[in-house]
Amino acid sequence: MKISPDFAARTAIAILSVLSGFAANAAPTDVDSSQQIINASKRTIAEVIRAFRPVLRPRSAVVLLDPQRILVIPTADFNAYSDYTNKRVLIPAEFMAETLLQMQGTLLVEEKPSLRNRYVAWLKYLTERSQHILQTATRGGVVTDHSPLIPFWKFANQPPQYISPHFKHVIANAMVDAAALVVGHELGHLVLGHRQYTEISSETSQRQEYEADAFAEDLVSRAGLTIVPGLAFYERFIISESSSSGGAAYGHTHPSAECRVYRMVKRNLERMTSVEHGREYVERIGENVEAQLQSLVDSLRDECAQ
Repeated sequence: MKISPDFAARTAIAILSVLSGFAANAAPTDVDSSQQIINASKRTIAEVIRAFRPVLRPRSAVVLLDPQRILVIPTADFNAYSDYTNKRVLIPAEFMAETLLQMQGTLLVEEKPSLRNRYVAWLKYLTERSQHILQTATRGGVVTDHSPLIPFWKFANQPPQYISPHFKHVIANAMVDAAALVVGHELGHLVLGHRQYTEISSETSQRQEYEADAFAEDLVSRAGLTIVPGLAFYERFIISESSSSGGAAYGHTHPSAECRVYRMVKRNLERMTSVEHGREYVERIGENVEAQLQSLVDSLRDECAQ
């Protein structure tokens, strides 16, 4: 389903509102050298594995949480990948770095709401940069373009933000939440016995994506984490799908990012009111974030409710 750029921008801003509420208790560290990014990403993934290990079902699937099966690679021509042949999950460190920058941008917009439209323009820059990397990557997924990531404050001609040591620690926890949603999704493909896109129909492929999303939402929640920081990934997907090249790349294999967000957040809101510890979860993310999640679902209902 091809979406309009205007609708994509409105949805990205709606997700921004949710992230801004959550980010009231967090702020990102700087994106430093490539090796530092890789090391930080590995530490984050190790925390995700630790959180998932007691709750991953079926128990026979715990073998997938071996650190040699969930790998951080420097960069690649994909966002995250389920290797069906070798039963592995591959996460590019640069993908994680972009998420750090999004959280930093979110905080800046929280301080200066007038920058919202510039933030959407910056998301477009991120997606165009990723599409360029896809186009210039050599066969086998080796990336040959290493143009630097421009942080939002620089893109918006703002002074650099000061990030206190306390907030750097807090953001590390938020990054675990964000990475958990991605890892959970890719694990879902492996645990549920999904097949590669080339072997199945478009309809089956899209159903698999929804199933992996549901698996991730359930696993993240049972692990005591939250899906909220992970919504940052979908901001980029939404903007990408509204472009001619980005929409074509995912339109046949993936449902629209808006509708994936709609289903996950709707399920998460239902969990808050139905499970025993739902109120504890709400207290963790904040009452204001719960209200913003509901507003996000309401804004997507006409487009995605089926």
